[in-house]
Amino acid sequence: MKYLIGGSTGLVKVVETADRSLQSFSPPTEQDLSRRVTCMCWSGGSSNDSETEVTVGMSSGLVVTYAYPSMERLVDFTLPSRCVHIHMLGNGFDSVGRHIYEARSSEHPALYVDITESELRQKQGNYMCCISESGHCVIVDVDKLKQEIQPSSGDVKDDENESDVGDDVKSVNATNRVRNRKGRDDLDSSETNDDANRLEVKMMYSSDKDEKVQHLSICGGVAAYKFKGPITAATHSSLMTNRIVLGGPNVPPFLFDIYAGAVLWTGKMPHQSLLGLQSLLDVRSICFMEDLGPDIIAVSTSNSCVYFYDMTCQKKPVYDLNVCDRRSRCISGRRLALHHIKEYNTERRKEVKQSVNEFYTSDTRNIVKLVTRPRRMSEEDQYETKDTCDLFASDNVGSIYHLKVITGNTLVSFLKEKMRKYQPNPDQEMSRDDVIKHLIEARKRFGSASANDTPLHCAPPGANQYICQLKGCYAIHNGAVPDIFCVGHYLISVGLDRFTNVYNVRTRKRVFRMYCNQKQTTLLPFLSDLYQEYEATEFKQPDIPVVKRGKRPAPSDAVADRSEGSDDRDDMDVDGPDSGIEDMEDDDHHSPVNESEMSGSDADHTDSVDESDDNPSDYSGDDYDMSDSGTESDSDGTAS
Repeated sequence: MKYLIGGSTGLVKVVETADRSLQSFSPPTEQDLSRRVTCMCWSGGSSNDSETEVTVGMSSGLVVTYAYPSMERLVDFTLPSRCVHIHMLGNGFDSVGRHIYEARSSEHPALYVDITESELRQKQGNYMCCISESGHCVIVDVDKLKQEIQPSSGDVKDDENESDVGDDVKSVNATNRVRNRKGRDDLDSSETNDDANRLEVKMMYSSDKDEKVQHLSICGGVAAYKFKGPITAATHSSLMTNRIVLGGPNVPPFLFDIYAGAVLWTGKMPHQSLLGLQSLLDVRSICFMEDLGPDIIAVSTSNSCVYFYDMTCQKKPVYDLNVCDRRSRCISGRRLALHHIKEYNTERRKEVKQSVNEFYTSDTRNIVKLVTRPRRMSEEDQYETKDTCDLFASDNVGSIYHLKVITGNTLVSFLKEKMRKYQPNPDQEMSRDDVIKHLIEARKRFGSASANDTPLHCAPPGANQYICQLKGCYAIHNGAVPDIFCVGHYLISVGLDRFTNVYNVRTRKRVFRMYCNQKQTTLLPFLSDLYQEYEATEFKQPDIPVVKRGKRPAPSDAVADRSEGSDDRDDMDVDGPDSGIEDMEDDDHHSPVNESEMSGSDADHTDSVDESDDNPSDYSGDDYDMSDSGTESDSDGTAS
């Protein structure tokens, strides 16, 4: 397995697990803290599925396309602010998206508008979508951009007799001249270097529509849009690459169609608290849960919450989960069956609050990244939805959560089993509507005004309901985990602790760990590795010899002293005054704990996470409703 990682200074490196190699492609002279890598994507080939080019977005707004593996800089341009998201439109819509449009356009016409007359779709260009923090969405034609920069690259001639250092300096100078020709984006001034590169910015979902017309000056630009900012998270659908979802601080997620050039759906803020206070929605990450449906998204916030939005039924969240509070799931069998009994259990709530580690509370835990398993794209795939979906979330304290989302018939069967022993007639079969009614009523009655709780979210009675189970928690990183990605049944992560890790989701074991010399902020796996199964030999462990602990022979004089019946004082110091220090040093060098650390074994670390039942921050396995009595505890096993 190999994948690319981006650092906090702009360096791009490739990690190969088979030989534990780490190779840097970016020149060291380009390192700068303002060039923090924020996102990466593959951009080679006509359909953008080739691994010949990689595009990198940085915190300074610079977007650079490199040739892989030579890492020669091909094109670059600058956005108005920090680059949040980049992806290639490609031909993903033509393979599977067309069938989804045909099946759902009649049922949800507002979400699936007619795009047959779209100019961008008819041209079929090599388009790249770039989103900046200020709310700008720019569509760039990469082929056109290469043609405009091609003549400029010939101004500098290479001398074969000169050294490699001189060639590097020339290439950097040539790149700087090209960048200077393009210039920075100017939103307030009408002056520009080239009128052909001026793009009129279309104001979409913005409060300043009445202001004067704004323009951007970007080479190869095709279209530009301005949304309400700031935008801190964005994602695109792998089934329909023309559909993107964006969000930010107090900016609810909204769906934008690039081909239609319009906002098709706008979400709403979560419920107010029971005291009428507005809930916080600081969006940090967004992802599509395509296994459940093409219109279902998950949104994470900076206060440890994850919200689910179903665009087909309502604009409010249909489910919310707080990773620091198990009560928010409200799926206890007793709570569901006896929903007419309203219990606050204030004393129990105080105990739960005191049991949570003060350093890992919901106020300080930021869910940085949300990802799901990648869905295989093929012409034969007719896209059938499922009732379960694996969701992975990483936070700012080094934890990675494995969540399982359940809906549909699987959810109904799961709830029936939980409520069976609380029913007056356990043998009587409950209908689907009765089960959904119990779930909705239980969530409506959950919460206490004395604790200023927020009412739980649920979908309308006629729509699918959702619940989420915590299947496991990995707590290995020492610091924030900015990016994670699923490759088959493996999970790759990079952290600010300068380590990259690979986990086996099935066994919940860490199979690879490497030090990367710098803080890593993003990663990009190879497209050919997304669905492969790897053997244990693909993850090489560090070649550190294991030091075995041996028994020290007793000195001869000590044996003689003991045989002569010396006093206790002499027996305690028979090996001299430094014997205790030597024994201590010997234990430090040859102890079994240090032996496992030196050999690079990760089993002890992983098992400690799985077996730490006393740590509420790293809980896994059984779930229960904390608002029930102390004698009640139901297990949330996976529904069969």
